[in-house]
Amino acid sequence: MALAMHFLMNHSHRIAPALIAALTALTPLTARAYEIKIPWRGDSLPQLSYMWTEGHDGYNCLASGHGECGLDISGTRWDTATGQYSPYIEGATSPFVRSEQVAWGVPLYSPVDGEIIACFRNIPDDKEDGSEPDACPGDDGLSDTCVSGGNHVVIRTFDDHIVSLAHLQQHSIPDELCPITDAILFADDPKLCTLFPAWHSALREGARLDHRGIAPIPVRKGDFVGRVGLSGNVNGVHLHMSVAEITLDPSGNTCALARPVEFVEAWSQVRTPGVAPTAAGWDRLEGTELGINGTDYLFWADPLGPKLDDLVIGHGTAPALALTAGSGVAAYRNQAGNLAVSAMQFDTSGAITLGPEEEEGAIGDVALAQIDASSGHVIAAVQNGATKLQLIPYFVTTTADLVRGVGRTESTAGVGQVEATRPPTHDGIVVAIRNSSNAMSVISYGATLTGTEELTVDRRGSAASSTAISDLDIATVTQGGGLTGALVPWKGVVTVERRSSDDTLWVRSWGIDATGSTVTLVDTEQARDIATNTAFTVSDVDVNVSRISGLPIVALSPEVAVVSAATSSGLRVQSWQISTTGQLSVLDQWDAGSVTEVSSARVGSSDTLVGARTSGGSLTMISFHTGLNGKLGRVGTRWAGSIVGLEVDGVISEENAVVAALSPTSEVTLLNYSTNYSSQH
Repeated sequence: MALAMHFLMNHSHRIAPALIAALTALTPLTARAYEIKIPWRGDSLPQLSYMWTEGHDGYNCLASGHGECGLDISGTRWDTATGQYSPYIEGATSPFVRSEQVAWGVPLYSPVDGEIIACFRNIPDDKEDGSEPDACPGDDGLSDTCVSGGNHVVIRTFDDHIVSLAHLQQHSIPDELCPITDAILFADDPKLCTLFPAWHSALREGARLDHRGIAPIPVRKGDFVGRVGLSGNVNGVHLHMSVAEITLDPSGNTCALARPVEFVEAWSQVRTPGVAPTAAGWDRLEGTELGINGTDYLFWADPLGPKLDDLVIGHGTAPALALTAGSGVAAYRNQAGNLAVSAMQFDTSGAITLGPEEEEGAIGDVALAQIDASSGHVIAAVQNGATKLQLIPYFVTTTADLVRGVGRTESTAGVGQVEATRPPTHDGIVVAIRNSSNAMSVISYGATLTGTEELTVDRRGSAASSTAISDLDIATVTQGGGLTGALVPWKGVVTVERRSSDDTLWVRSWGIDATGSTVTLVDTEQARDIATNTAFTVSDVDVNVSRISGLPIVALSPEVAVVSAATSSGLRVQSWQISTTGQLSVLDQWDAGSVTEVSSARVGSSDTLVGARTSGGSLTMISFHTGLNGKLGRVGTRWAGSIVGLEVDGVISEENAVVAALSPTSEVTLLNYSTNYSSQH
């Protein structure tokens, strides 16, 4: 949170004059819908449970800003036993109580970057039987004397909007986000707006931080902000969410103009009584305004969806993956110490079909990479039994068979860790190794297809650093172009390394020419904590690239490097700009919980899936979206079982991501997840 505050305070400082000017303008702005992320995550609800909405009572949101634009979002569960939707959790029995409703306690996360400007956290929830709390007596069982929105947060964005989340659970909003300590907030009216008929009053006076001498509190998209509750004027557990454009009237009162919501980074499906949701029925929300006219909509949040397959492929260590469109290759070092390789095919349900396993000789480490951006053919780069770098190409057939091509073995022994990626400019593979001097070498190889199935490998070019390292990773860059893109983008690879001397993290860029014959070290930068500008130590490093989203010409959207590391304080993820000449500079940073190992993949045009082994030995998968200016937005988290190692890969154009997880009993398991990553948002 300290980092998020640092970033947003600086950001707020930079744009404060523009924000103040907008808030003090006396003419209404152009009416428009507002894009917003679903304020919960895919792991907020159990399987077969969803949030849903039909709008708010009296919903009639108009483009002019008139009408009711709020959304009441409730929880529901598809009950397979009764063939009906139920608002109650599995096992609930009559008389049903508050805590048995599906939505009760669902964790909520900020759907935007911004600042909390009003909140309240101490209003009691309705009792277990749904009756009014004693502290907020009501006359009709539906209303009470406490403020109608109950516990709530109001987030002001940096583009002159407010997002309100209301009826939250008592005490669920973190103290640091809502430092108001009053025991209760009774109904109080906002100051009246005297601007235009369409504009209405915005903020409850008693919940305003500025009226209590408290500065706005920065919050980032993905930060936890509270839980769904049953507080205020409410009948049934639900979240009330609304968005409004804001300005000030001549008296300085905050005025709001209701806006319809366009959801991003989620899917929706019409909820039909007695009809179960179907896998094919989900519609991707890519800045989509729902047609709320009495229709019920289910929501599926979070880019990482349900697990589709869970397949043990063998016992061993050093799992490796390379996914292609509809297929892929998995490899590992088996219990005999040899390379084991299998092709994968994915059927329409997401199940994995493995082809026959091929076994090579002894290896110490293995990495896999496609030879290009579209075919299913891969090259395995291994540290063989003689500690030499060996390249083994595989042609993958449509029946999940592997046809071994003509490989190549380098003459120099002493190779340590091996990582690989596809080339940016030619068919082949680019390999990063810890060489015999314990420094990094980046080597470009070509791949040639002869006839219909015969692949051969030839060495093209190489370059090396001189600094000893203990860990490394590599990723392909095809559109280096700063933050705005370029008609002639920079092409090459980026690498990350952990220095042997002090365990610090360094990022490098390497240019590769059109044929792969020349590899040039372009830039070397030390990673530093953005908040303190100090170097930090790491125990594991990883890198991939992601495209900046939201630019008007998607085809020219530049890529940034997304660097993940296990630090002494936890997971750290940074985005790095890659200029038109390959120069590197850090843009943004996220810190998360304690981890000991990381692996990441580009899954979706502008999305990164970071897999990590927590300090407790569990697998966690965290999704990050790369927005304008390279900002990272955390958009989901999912947990799985115990592991001792992992590898993650995904396909940009397909809707699946695979984790090769190594269990404590040395089982290598492929976990295939459906995804709903958006290519536009």
